[in-house]
Amino acid sequence: MAAKLGKRTTAQAALRGARLDGLTAIVTGANSGIGVETARVLAQAGAEVTLACRSLEAGERTRQELLASLPKDSGAIRVARLDLSDFDSVRELAASWPARPLDLFMTLPLLIVHVHVHVKAEHVEAFIAATRDNASASLREPGIARFDVVQDLADETRFVLVEVYRTPDAPDAHKRTEHYARWRDTVADMMAEPRASTKYRDCSGAVLDS
Repeated sequence: MAAKLGKRTTAQAALRGARLDGLTAIVTGANSGIGVETARVLAQAGAEVTLACRSLEAGERTRQELLASLPKDSGAIRVARLDLSDFDSVRELAASWPARPLDLFMTLPLLIVHVHVHVKAEHVEAFIAATRDNASASLREPGIARFDVVQDLADETRFVLVEVYRTPDAPDAHKRTEHYARWRDTVADMMAEPRASTKYRDCSGAVLDS
C-alpha cells in the first residue's frame, strides 16, 4: 500500500518517482521557499515549468540556479511575470500563454485572516450594509478566494470577517483598493472598540474554485 500523503510530505515524495515529460506547469511564488522546491521537483521529473513571479529579475536568478543544479534530462524552465493581486498582470500572462494545455497550476497555501469586529449597537444595520458592499467588491480581486461576513448569534454587535487570500501579499493589495478605503472610512465611527485580526494557514488540502 502506498504511503499516505500529509502536511510533512515533500514534493519529491509526493511525486513517487513519476515522470512528467510532455506536461506543462505554472508555479507561483517560484523564486523563494516552497515555490522553488516545487519547481525543481517538477522540472526534474521532466515537466516544462514556468516560474510565475512578480519580479522577472528574481525569477531569472532562480531559473539559472535551478538549471545549474538539475540533470540534463530535466524539463525546460521559463520565467513569466505574474502578480495575482493585479488583474492586468493575470490577463497579460493569459494572453501570452502558448496555445497548448496547462496541466498543472501550483500556488502557495491559502492565507486565512479572521477580523474580529465589535460595532456600536445603533450602527449594526449600517455596518452590515457597508461590509456587504466591501465583501462583494473584494471577491472580484484576483488575490481573494473568499470573503465572508458572519455575525455572532449571542451578541449581534459582534462580527467576524473571514478573508481567504491566495498569496501572502494579497492582503496588502486588498488594503490599497478604493472599495476597502471607502469601507474603512465609512465604518470608522461605528466601532465600539478597535478591530483585531488573527492569521491562519490552510492545512486541509482543500481546493477552492478560482
